[in-house]
Amino acid sequence: MILYKKIGIDNLNKLNQGIYYKVKKNKKVALNIIGKYIDLKSIDYSYDDYKLDYPERIEGYAESKVLYNIERSGRSLTSFPASAVAAVRIGINYNYFILKNKEQRYEFLEYLDINLDYQLNFESFEMHTEAYGDYEELERFKNDYEIKNEIVFEKYKEKWHLAFSGIISEYINKKTSSKG
Repeated sequence: MILYKKIGIDNLNKLNQGIYYKVKKNKKVALNIIGKYIDLKSIDYSYDDYKLDYPERIEGYAESKVLYNIERSGRSLTSFPASAVAAVRIGINYNYFILKNKEQRYEFLEYLDINLDYQLNFESFEMHTEAYGDYEELERFKNDYEIKNEIVFEKYKEKWHLAFSGIISEYINKKTSSKG
């Protein structure tokens, strides 16, 4: 397994003998168990490595990258409420809040695989986010995250605009507020 090669068998023995003996017997140890003992980011264990090492684990998960992010941190998906587990299995609807409890939502946001590489300006509000930019770029963002609202022209700002709420909004609000 790629994971074992990146960690090194001697390092496993130093960290946890139970894991070491399972590996020596050619048994596969769950990623979240190993993630409790080793910072897997520091050894550059990637999502592509995970797919090769644990193909049976990602089978049946629409959001397998989120599963990887959770397990790589040393946590189990089942440490989250059933609604989050279901979202990882069947796919995340970015228009809704997955979890009712705000603390749990903020914790879950850390594991989402959301790309904000768009040429858009985001304005965060308490209950929603607004994106401004080129119509085509807004349309690409809207389609990527299946946002239900329509793109409209904001006549006072003289720009194209998309307003939305849900977990995508909360993610953007959290990321933009932590920058400054």
